[in-house]
Amino acid sequence: MPWLRIIVFLLILLAGFLYLRARYGTIPSPTGALKKTDRAETIVVDLYYADPARDGLKAEQRRISPASPLKALIVTTLRELIKGPRGDLMSAIPEKTGLKDVRIGSDGVVWVDFTSHLSRAHPGGSSAEIMTVYSIVNTILLNFKGVNKVRILIDGASVDTLAGHIDCSKPFVADRGLLR
Repeated sequence: MPWLRIIVFLLILLAGFLYLRARYGTIPSPTGALKKTDRAETIVVDLYYADPARDGLKAEQRRISPASPLKALIVTTLRELIKGPRGDLMSAIPEKTGLKDVRIGSDGVVWVDFTSHLSRAHPGGSSAEIMTVYSIVNTILLNFKGVNKVRILIDGASVDTLAGHIDCSKPFVADRGLLR
């Protein structure tokens, strides 16, 4: 009779296996860990674009792939910011502007290097320049911990200003007063 118990046990085990395979297509691991879904493999960041109706910046959320180093996250986020908004907001970054490099100093300052289009193709005016600077600065600083200031470079060099109004020779801190 012990062999009958073994056969019954094996049949129950086989039935369980077939049930799980039919229902899930695979058998869950013993630890209960499930495969990550697409949503679990992304993180949400806020990209700050100009809000023409309210004269300030408004966040548009975007899902990006997480990356291990902070620099890679910032690069991916800035590339999404440069692509422009998907809704009714306006990009404060001139078209054809490219991101050349991002460096993070040990003091928490993020050095962001853009192509010359950021300055050359800028429409000008103090309000537009403020929107451009803080679109970049707020997008970085309000999304990522461990960084506290942003320094904007053009073609690897420091600039006094983007379009003649805002002093870009020093690092910027976030400005929540512009958020709408």
